Amino acid sequence: MLDLVNELSLIEDEFILVLDDLHWITNSDIISALTSLVNHLPPLMRLVILTRENPALPLSRLRGKGQLTEIRLDELCFSAEEAAAFLESAMQLSLSEESVRSLHDRTEGWIAGLQMAALSLFGRDNPDDFVGSFSGNHSYVADYLVEAVLERQSEDVREFLLQTAMLEDLNGPLCDAVTGRCDSRELLLHLEQSNMLLVPLDERREWYRYHRLFADLLRNHGRPEAGTAPAARHKRASLWYDQMGYRVQAIEHALKSKESDWVADLVERTCPELYYGVRPMQWLSWAEQIPAEIIEQRPVLSAACAWMHSRPVFNCVGGGCGMPFSGRKQRNAIRSFDFRRASLF
Repeated sequence: MLDLVNELSLIEDEFILVLDDLHWITNSDIISALTSLVNHLPPLMRLVILTRENPALPLSRLRGKGQLTEIRLDELCFSAEEAAAFLESAMQLSLSEESVRSLHDRTEGWIAGLQMAALSLFGRDNPDDFVGSFSGNHSYVADYLVEAVLERQSEDVREFLLQTAMLEDLNGPLCDAVTGRCDSRELLLHLEQSNMLLVPLDERREWYRYHRLFADLLRNHGRPEAGTAPAARHKRASLWYDQMGYRVQAIEHALKSKESDWVADLVERTCPELYYGVRPMQWLSWAEQIPAEIIEQRPVLSAACAWMHSRPVFNCVGGGCGMPFSGRKQRNAIRSFDFRRASLF
């Protein structure tokens, strides 16, 4: 490598060496030689590296010396205005402002996603109607994500992606609880560094979410036989959220777990909050998904449902809670129950 550096140093004009798809290089000897080149870079040479993940080079040192310029995923995404110009000028599409905004939101400015959406729109009589249904499951997008992203991962990583796709937000302990792993934090950091369409939600890199199109694909690409069943993973997520005090998320996952008794437990715990008018409509939507026979066995939950349906503003809500009683029994249940003094734990 030093001989090559010496030969490159003889070039008298400024020049650029471009290395594309460096993420395919895994041979340690090649990486070592490239590191040597970076450490002894000729003064007139500029090295440009295109890669899907951080290369095993002394990036921190170069960054600290001001010798590194980085163009990351955020800089490569189009703004809403750039997306509009791209769709109109480059792809020759005439879309309404609302449709352009919708496509930008769904793709999050991801240029490849916008291009595949545009290809899907060609030849359609009413492209604006198609925009509303565009997702990561559309054939062009799905084929690209499967071939360029999903199939290039190890079986272990693919399993993790498919098992955690049901989560809106992800962090290490939550993913550990859902998957049964103990290294989810490290794996999430690896996925972010690999530019795996993982969006960080905080500066500390603790919470993430999948890119919307990628999440669409993963949620519809999972194999039924892979790992634990979805309902069981939702139960695990619900238990974790409950332990951490995230009540809304715990109930939402409990509903997807199809375990009505567990849903009733969680919904019942929120009854004291109803007295103070905390999210009454949301609470009612949860309670209405609990079977009537389970509500009948729970005096606290029965009284809460009765009280909710006695309030004029909620009388219009149909059916409500599978109510096991009404009229005089309903009024008696309300009179005999004090939400402020309820002991539910």
